[in-house]
Amino acid sequence: MSSLAQDQKKFRKLRKTLRQIEHLNLLQRNLNQEEKNKISKRSLFREQLKQLFEKYPNGELLAYDSRDNTFETEESIITNENTSPQRQNSFEINQLSDKLNEIELQETHTNIQTNSTPEIQSVKNEQLQETIKPKIEFNKQNNESFVNQEKVEIESPKSKDEIKILKRVPDANKVKKQDVTYDAIKVIDAHQDLITSVDIDGKNELIVTGSRDTSIKIWKFDEKQKICELSKTFGEHSSIVTQVKFWNSNDYKLILENLNLNKEENEDLIDCLIELEDQFPLVISSSLDSSLRLWSVGLFKCIKEFYLYNPIKCFDMKNSFIAVGQDAGKIQLWKDFKQLAVMKPFEDTDNVVSIKFEGENKIYALSQNGYFKILAYDNLGFDEKLEIDVLEKAQEKSGAEMTRNFKQFEILDSNNLIFLNDNQSFIIGLNLENNNSYLLSTNQSSYAFSSCFFKHESSNLVFVSSFNVDNAESVINVFGKSNKLEYLHSIEDKDQDLSISAISCSDLSFKNGFICISTGAGTTLKIFLVNNSTDILMPPRLNKVKILKMMRKFEMKNHSLTDSNDESDQEDLDDETKVETETQPKKSTCTIQ
Repeated sequence: MSSLAQDQKKFRKLRKTLRQIEHLNLLQRNLNQEEKNKISKRSLFREQLKQLFEKYPNGELLAYDSRDNTFETEESIITNENTSPQRQNSFEINQLSDKLNEIELQETHTNIQTNSTPEIQSVKNEQLQETIKPKIEFNKQNNESFVNQEKVEIESPKSKDEIKILKRVPDANKVKKQDVTYDAIKVIDAHQDLITSVDIDGKNELIVTGSRDTSIKIWKFDEKQKICELSKTFGEHSSIVTQVKFWNSNDYKLILENLNLNKEENEDLIDCLIELEDQFPLVISSSLDSSLRLWSVGLFKCIKEFYLYNPIKCFDMKNSFIAVGQDAGKIQLWKDFKQLAVMKPFEDTDNVVSIKFEGENKIYALSQNGYFKILAYDNLGFDEKLEIDVLEKAQEKSGAEMTRNFKQFEILDSNNLIFLNDNQSFIIGLNLENNNSYLLSTNQSSYAFSSCFFKHESSNLVFVSSFNVDNAESVINVFGKSNKLEYLHSIEDKDQDLSISAISCSDLSFKNGFICISTGAGTTLKIFLVNNSTDILMPPRLNKVKILKMMRKFEMKNHSLTDSNDESDQEDLDDETKVETETQPKKSTCTIQ
């Protein structure tokens, strides 16, 4: 076996191992020692992958990779073959495209201020010809037909319309999107284990996080000072915290009023609850210890615990109602802190992974196996109205083979929803009105995947996490919805090399046009303060969003994160290297980017 073939085998093995590690790291359950040992070697595997990329800078490792053959990105103009020279051509053509458009923008700006003479314009054209010529010759050695097609567009720079043909994103849109800026606050070692859930109260500048270490933490951040400080830690759950959410204290006060209408019947419950005088929100948390807990942020204490007998995966609140999704396919509906009804709309072997109230009297629920159900509820209970097999719908349209491992859904509007399945490079869209589904790419490459998303209500923006296994790059891709969901731009998580496990966002009520995004990645909490308004001038030190290029084609066969047909994946990459995991508690530190 040649040296290249051996390195390609090792390359595939490293990629798959790193995907498996990221998958293990995102699991909402306790990891065994073997799994922890594998995760502890992540940095070693990444270094080995990096060395292979450096050894073959022209892309030889990717030349015969079936995953890369299947996918076509906007960076890959040639799709018939996947040889390294063609990859280089694609990269250089896109670089050339950017240069041409920059020159064009400069010319446009210059013409506004001064009158360009024909002699000056002629010199510019000659300079442009010299810039293009070497790249055309390089292309000619590898793909004659491709070069001939491009020569018609490139060799006559007199017409700006011809230059624009190479541009993937219109200039006007690019300039508009690049106006969005952001700042970031980072809290290192916010928890001792994976952050599983996060929520934001933009009005009070508060963040709540839940973790696999069983704790819940309340954080206070200051947008002006760019700091985030720990306010309180709650540690009364005995298992993994699956979800945390701020709850309007007015809804709590409404429940107290309802209970007081019948004091004799509700006397025991009323005695357990307390009157709240402050305006701070409450926090509700769920856990695999089968309990739902209600916390007071102002008093820093647990007000009430509800034990529901089955591990809780998710919940949602609306006014005095609480809907709870559990293991074994069970859903519970509570009103005024009293159980109203219990239903098992899914199989015993299935779990409810996401649940939301919608409209006046509907509950949407998604199971891990990909079954989506609509329930109608009232003060007496709830009934099942509709069932859809989301996985089957997606496969009908795309022919993609997927595993039944759904994670969450979001409601775009009354008829449109999006679903996330098994850390894929795409999300599934579903229209309830015409019963149609589609796949939407949310990543740049076949070895990048999305692990969570969140819809911001007031702006109609959807924030989707993306993690690239090849370069350990973590970004938040932003999508906007008009007639359909479309990619807008990306927020770089510059110093984060872990996949995002939780995401949430909220408006900053005292600043119009600002959105606060909070993410959990590993044990790190991060806050992005995004200026989404072009009316507000921002200091030049702030970061600008980037325009990336999403994949346009999807792989038809699913590559599982945990299963593999490659025998080499069953071998240890380096038996000699063993990294011990730290057991000592770490102090949280805050840094500003």
